[in-house]
Amino acid sequence: MEIKNLDKMAKKLGIETSPKSAIPNKPSPNKGSGNSRPNNYNSNNINNRPANNNFSANANANAGAVKFTNPYNFAETSDIEVRSKIRPHTDHEGMISGRITCELKTLTPMAAGGNITEQPYDKGPQNKKFKHLNHFKYNGNLAIPAATLKGMTRNVFETVTNSCMMHYDETNFEGYRTTQGASSEIEVGIVIELPTADSEGRVQLCDKYLVIEEILKQNNIISTKFKTEKVYVAVDKKRKRVVSISKSSNNSMEEAYLYTSGKMTTPRMGPILESDLNNEILDKLKNTNQLTVYYDRRKLNPGEKNNPSSPNFIINISTRPSYLYSGTLKKENDYRSNQIVYNLYSNKKSVVGVPLKGQYVTLNDFEVKKYMHVFRHGERAGCGELKLKKGDLIFFKVENDSVKNIIRASLGRIAFEKSISEILTNSEVPCYIYNFKKKLHDMEQIICPACQVFGYTEDSRQTKNNKKTFAFAGRVFFSHAINTSKNQTSWEILKTAGAPHPSTTFFYIKTKDEKLSATKTTRNGPVEAMPDINSSARIRGRKFYVKHQNVSEKNYKGILTENSDRQNTIIELIKEPATFKFTIDFEKLTGYELGALLYSLQLDKEMCHSIGHAKPFGLGDCLITIGKLEIDTPARYETLDTSKWTETINDYQKYIDSFQSQRIELENTGKNKVNSFNEIAGIKSLKSIRNINGTSEVKYPEERKGNNDPKGFQWFVEHANYNHTGRDFTPQPLPLAKDIKTKKLNHR
Repeated sequence: MEIKNLDKMAKKLGIETSPKSAIPNKPSPNKGSGNSRPNNYNSNNINNRPANNNFSANANANAGAVKFTNPYNFAETSDIEVRSKIRPHTDHEGMISGRITCELKTLTPMAAGGNITEQPYDKGPQNKKFKHLNHFKYNGNLAIPAATLKGMTRNVFETVTNSCMMHYDETNFEGYRTTQGASSEIEVGIVIELPTADSEGRVQLCDKYLVIEEILKQNNIISTKFKTEKVYVAVDKKRKRVVSISKSSNNSMEEAYLYTSGKMTTPRMGPILESDLNNEILDKLKNTNQLTVYYDRRKLNPGEKNNPSSPNFIINISTRPSYLYSGTLKKENDYRSNQIVYNLYSNKKSVVGVPLKGQYVTLNDFEVKKYMHVFRHGERAGCGELKLKKGDLIFFKVENDSVKNIIRASLGRIAFEKSISEILTNSEVPCYIYNFKKKLHDMEQIICPACQVFGYTEDSRQTKNNKKTFAFAGRVFFSHAINTSKNQTSWEILKTAGAPHPSTTFFYIKTKDEKLSATKTTRNGPVEAMPDINSSARIRGRKFYVKHQNVSEKNYKGILTENSDRQNTIIELIKEPATFKFTIDFEKLTGYELGALLYSLQLDKEMCHSIGHAKPFGLGDCLITIGKLEIDTPARYETLDTSKWTETINDYQKYIDSFQSQRIELENTGKNKVNSFNEIAGIKSLKSIRNINGTSEVKYPEERKGNNDPKGFQWFVEHANYNHTGRDFTPQPLPLAKDIKTKKLNHR
C-alpha cells in the first residue's frame, strides 16, 4: 500500500521526501534560488562548461587518426534461384563418385580445437584458472578435425554456388538497447506460467517502482544479481519510488517482487557547476575527490526531451538521505580542458514490481525463444541465468494482450522489427524455412547445391502425421587431416577478441538499395546512422576473416596479470609451417557439384583459406592443393578386381572450368550480368578478403592512450552504436569487401 503521510514516515526513517537542503547554497549571480538553473543555461555552451568527452563529427575526422581494417568482412550474394528438387541417393545415371586426396600447408601459426581444460597457467597467476585449448590429436598425432575441414569447405562452397544461409532460423532476432524515453512503453510483470510449444504461458502485470541502494541497505536487504525475490514495500506512487522495504509482511506494506539486474554502465552527468553545490558539499570535497550525494530531477518543460546525461535536469543536490536518486559526485580533471570539474555518476537502482490484481497477459513460446537469442551473449547468459523461470520479474511490451519483446531490465535490449532470416533474400533463406513456407515435405522439397552436397534437415514443424523429421544425408565425407611434417607445439596466451554481433548493424546490415547507413535525426541534426533490421534491410553476405599482410606474435599474443579473467584463453599452437594430408570421399555428385567442390578446396592461386581458432588475429591461414582425384568406374560394380574400380583424373581442372561456365550462366539469369566468373559479386569480394598478399593494419580497435580514453569495445559505442541520439560521434560503417585496401576505419 502507499504511505499516505510520506513526510511522517520519512522522518522516522531519517530520509527526505525531496532533498531540499537546509544548508544555504553558495550564492550565485546566475540564480535566484539555491539549485534552479537559469532558463537560458545550455550545458553544451563552452562558456558554461569545458568541452565534453564525446567527440563531435568534426573532432573525429582528424587528419592524424590511426587507421585500421576490421578483421572480418562479407562475401556478397546474388539474388538468383539455384535450388532444385532433392536428388535421391539411388540416382546413378550421370553421377560421379570417388575420392579427392589433399594436402594442407599452413602459412601462419595454427590452433585446431581439441578438448578444453581449465587450470592455472604456469607462466601466470597460480590462484586463477584459465581455459586451455588443446590442439586436436588423432591416434597420438597432431591433426585437424574432419568437422573443421568440412565446415571451412562448406562456407566457401555456399559462397561460390550462391547457396542458402542454413545457420539462420526464425528466432535469430538481434536487439538494440532501449533509451530512457522508450522505457515508458515498457511493462513489468511476474511469470505465472511458462509457455510450451502447445500452450501459452501467463504473466501477471505489475506496477513498477524503483528502489535506490541506500534504501535496501537501510532495511538490511541484500539483493542477489539476476534473482527475483518476494518482498513487502511502502511506496511513493507519485514519484514511483520505494520508501521502505522488508522481507517480512506487515499491515502497512504490500506484497511485491524485487529484481536486481546485472552491471550497469554508470551514466556521467556533468560537469556540475560549482554554483550548484552547497557549501557543505564543497567543504567536504576539499578533503576527498568523491562524495555520496542525493538529488532530484526537475520536470520536463513542454516539448522538452529527456537527456539522462545532461546536468540541466539535476536539482537539489544534497548529502542528506533521500529515496529518490543517489549518486557519487566526483572531483575530476577534464583532460581536454585541463580544468577541475565536478561530475555526478548515478548509483544503480533496482526494480520492484507490485502485482495488479486480476490483470494478466499471455506469453507464447516464440517470444521466449526470441528473448533467449537476443540475450545469448549477455552477462546473464554467462552466469547461467538466462532461462526464464516461474516467479521471474520480466519487462516487455504488450500487443493484443500478449507479451512482446521480453527484456530483463527496464533499459535492456529490445528486438529489432525483423529477425535476420526475415530480411534474407529468397536465395539466402535457409532451405528448411523455404520448404516450410512452401509446405513441401519429404522428397518433394527443393534445396540449394550446398544442402544437396553437404546434407539437409527439414524444419521440425514440417513433420506430418507424427512422422520423424526428414533428414537428407550429405554426399561428402572428410577424413581428419593428419600432420605429416612432425611439428611441435607451444602454449601461448591469446589476446581477448571482442567483436560486435549483428545488432551492430553498421557492420552486418545494408539497405535494400545497397546503402551502408540510414539517415536519422539526432540532437545535432541528421546523421548517417546505423540501419534498423526491418523490411528495408539486407544482410551484407557471408562472413570471412581478412587475410593479414603480416602475422607476428604481437598480432595474437596476450598478457596475463592479476586482473586477467576467464576471457583469456591459453592455446596450443603449431607455430612453424606445417603440412597435413586428408581425403574427401564423395558419392553421386553432378559435374557442376564436383567442380564447385574442387574449386572450394584449392581456390585460385591468389587466394588462401583460414582454419581453426583465432582467425581475427591472422592465425590459421593455409593453402590446400589437390594431390589426386580418383573417379569410380562402372567396373566397381562388375568385377572383384579392385585395380579397375577407380580411374585417376589428371585433368581435374575441366570440372572446375565447367562449373565456372555454368555459374556465369546462372548469374546472368539475375539483374547483375557478368562476362567472367571473377566478376560475380561473391567471388570478387571473397578474393578481396582472402587475397594471398593480405591487407595491412588488420585488427580490432585497440585501447587508446591517454587519460579517460576508452578501450577497444568503446570504439563501437562511439562509432557504430544504434543509440546515437544522446551523443556526438562520427558514424563509421564497415567498408565493403571490394574497398578493403582503399577504405579504412579511423581509431578516432
